[in-house]
Amino acid sequence: MILSVLAALLLASTPAKPVADIPPPLTHGVFVDKGACPGEACGLSGKLQWTRPVPVYDRPSPKARKIGSLRANEWADVVEREFHYPPLRGVVVEPNSQANELAKGDVVYIIGYSGEGWLVLWRSGQRLGWAESDIEPGLAEIAWDPVPQNRPAPVMWLKIKRAKGTTGWVNDLTGVRCAGMIRDDGCPPLP
Repeated sequence: MILSVLAALLLASTPAKPVADIPPPLTHGVFVDKGACPGEACGLSGKLQWTRPVPVYDRPSPKARKIGSLRANEWADVVEREFHYPPLRGVVVEPNSQANELAKGDVVYIIGYSGEGWLVLWRSGQRLGWAESDIEPGLAEIAWDPVPQNRPAPVMWLKIKRAKGTTGWVNDLTGVRCAGMIRDDGCPPLP
């Protein structure tokens, strides 16, 4: 029994070994994170209200075709989410407290945002949480490649279902009401 406990402790503290650089799969130069919901408590769920008109598209793509518009103050149900994130590459300089997940020299990519300053990293098919030292001291030190000037902006796409049952995709989240944890009295509860 003592040997099994010692073996378990040894395995738990075993540093990660460097892995081959396997970049995340890209579609039109971005990582598509289906079902992603950046931010605490996934506020982009359930019924949302757009306080101003926004275009509705046939699919979540920069080449999408506009198929209509949400009216000002229209409610719609969120039925799917996709976060389109152009990855940013970095190399682990020092794994620090993440030594069981990352090794010195590992190539990682930022593929998303979790909220509260936390980012989602890709390490050869594995997803990890990470934040800068001002958010969470002691995590891995990573040297990031320079951000390309032509890097597209991240885009959150929501597939919505309107009151009459029609569906489409929106990517304009300005003026959205009832998203996030702070909800006023007129907002339905989160699902």
